[in-house]
Amino acid sequence: MNQKKDQRNHRKRSWFFLTFCIAVFAVIAICQMQPREAAQAAYSWDNPPISHFYEDYQHKTQASNSTIRIYANGGKVDVAGSLTKKNYRQCILYTDITASYNYKENANHVIRPSTGKVIVGISTSSTNPNIVNGRIVDKEAAKYASASIRSGQITVTAKQQAGRVYLWAIDTGSENVSACCPVTVLAAPTTTNLYSIPDTSSSFTYGKTAQYKTGKINVGETAKVYLYPLTKQNGVMTKVKDVSYTASMDDNSFGYFTVSKSDSNPLCFEVRAYALKNGKSATGRITFTCNLTGKKTVFKAVSVNQVSRIIVDDVHGLDKRTGNSLGIEVAQNSKVTGYFGLQTVCATNTGETTDVPKIYAMGSVDGFDKKAMEEGTVRITDKPSADQKKITMAFQKDKKSVNVTAAKGTKTGTASYFLIWYNCVSKGTKEGYKVVKVTAV
Repeated sequence: MNQKKDQRNHRKRSWFFLTFCIAVFAVIAICQMQPREAAQAAYSWDNPPISHFYEDYQHKTQASNSTIRIYANGGKVDVAGSLTKKNYRQCILYTDITASYNYKENANHVIRPSTGKVIVGISTSSTNPNIVNGRIVDKEAAKYASASIRSGQITVTAKQQAGRVYLWAIDTGSENVSACCPVTVLAAPTTTNLYSIPDTSSSFTYGKTAQYKTGKINVGETAKVYLYPLTKQNGVMTKVKDVSYTASMDDNSFGYFTVSKSDSNPLCFEVRAYALKNGKSATGRITFTCNLTGKKTVFKAVSVNQVSRIIVDDVHGLDKRTGNSLGIEVAQNSKVTGYFGLQTVCATNTGETTDVPKIYAMGSVDGFDKKAMEEGTVRITDKPSADQKKITMAFQKDKKSVNVTAAKGTKTGTASYFLIWYNCVSKGTKEGYKVVKVTAV
């Protein structure tokens, strides 16, 4: 009985030991497979590993179709949170191809040994590059990128043209080992324009829409600045996609402005004005830095308190008519003067307006260019006649009252028109200018 019991216990111990060993080996196998599976997971059918090219000098990480992504016009840009810089124009990788030996036997049956070289170059083809005098030669590919090698370290540098070419590494020795890797050359901006409207707007036309280099922003309001990155490809200026920018402000801007990136458009920044400076306009510089090139574009922000409504009141020596129309009684032997007041409502209640008002004489009620006004420029298109010039209008010293004068001999019925201008805004309820008609009676 005891003997049979010992045999059963022995079988149980043996079975337990065998099960334990299988479990241990399974764990070891899984642990060994994990790094390999992780490495394989970095690739896909569309992005396979490429033989003989590596991302590191220890040859642990193979290169793939997406490894070499460089930028024409790219620059050395600071890496956030470190003291290093990233060169977007170049890519460094490594090869395990080494030079092999060549042996030649001369007429006297003497063997002359030599060592081949590992050469690199750029070609437009993934098969059979053109080799001339020990160099890979392809004039078309040279427009896209160049390559050099030193002790197995390869440097690929983008040129001016964007597109897809191939990097080749070839042993010129008897082994004749070769390999190629795709090179994707993308375009980085050569310049960045600024606009007040997006390029998707129906009113936007490149080359015609005015750039937005300086913006007057009412205190408490926000202006949108749209960035338009451009590069020159084949002699044509083209918009660059997939590029980002970082915004920063100069010291004079703090306390007066803030800048933030729009949530809906990565190429739009919102600049908000917070305050005036001692009751006058504050000026700040907002710098947009391209994250691919390091090139900077500056927007000048000006905080203002613009007039948003103009009211003609307090009329003296003049006949106030309907609308913005006044009458002045003229005399044949003397000039006649009257005046009226201007009540202005500003965008905010922070004090006096920062606008500097002006008065323009015109020959008709529509005597100015409305489109130019929308773009921020006053352009008088209908000048007053000789008779109309006999009626004049000018600000008093306080800029709050306006004198109207009719010269002696002004003809009755003469109608003159004046553009009283504070700013170019005329949108919705906002009114930055007003046309006043004066008639000789």
